[in-house]
Amino acid sequence: MTKAILSQKKIGFIGVGNMATSIISGLLDSCRVSNSQVYISDRDKRRLSIKKRRLKVKAVANNLELIKLADIIILCVKPQDIKGVLEEIKNEIIEDKIVISIAAGITLDFLKKYLLKKVKLIRVMPNIGSLVQEAMVCISYDKGLDSKSKDIARMIFEAIGEVEEIDEKLMDIITSLSGSGPAYIAYVVSSLIDAANLEGLSKDKAKRLTLQTAKGTIKLLKDERIEPEQLIKMVSSKGGTTEAAFKIFKKHRLNYIFSKAIKAAIKRSEELSKR
Repeated sequence: MTKAILSQKKIGFIGVGNMATSIISGLLDSCRVSNSQVYISDRDKRRLSIKKRRLKVKAVANNLELIKLADIIILCVKPQDIKGVLEEIKNEIIEDKIVISIAAGITLDFLKKYLLKKVKLIRVMPNIGSLVQEAMVCISYDKGLDSKSKDIARMIFEAIGEVEEIDEKLMDIITSLSGSGPAYIAYVVSSLIDAANLEGLSKDKAKRLTLQTAKGTIKLLKDERIEPEQLIKMVSSKGGTTEAAFKIFKKHRLNYIFSKAIKAAIKRSEELSKR
């Protein structure tokens, strides 16, 4: 039923950078919407033209024109640009519109300062996995939002990955974990590659081994539902190589370093939310 509802809606994207492009591509590839249902606007007219040709969607001259045409408006601009966009469109937004923001650190209360309180507001935190339709997407809804609008939002973002509904008060933690998380994981991967390379393994082989090891590990943890602690025990043996490595991790309190890093990211997210 939801898919049929979505097929009747026009979706507008204000800002058409990498994240917007990945969402649009996911929607089109999954046949949730047709190209004719999607409208895009962007202050960078060259980028707008390129994305129009690449995605085969409708580009409009400005944000106000997009607001009039679209039933669902997805704000895909940078956090520092959101205020200007809201100022521009606030008088054109009417109550039956669904407005979704993916701007990091921008709260639902912030959006309400500029838009009608009865507008259907949704806050979303996707991550870079959206580029390969493997995103972790967290959604927070405004109080009193109707179930149909919630279903529509889920349908849109399930096109790029897995969706989790959360209380907005947890969004700073989510931002620090799944939002920034791909960079943490890439850093660990890069560090392992560099370490193996220093010990004499070619960079190419070190990269291949590390990436496949990471892929297999994630598959075990997710598909086989093995707990991380259980997997560690499965790999470790008394007096073995894994145990030797873990002695170093524990000596240098690697878990404490990750905890401090997450706390620092949460603090920064909270600071950005108070702008």
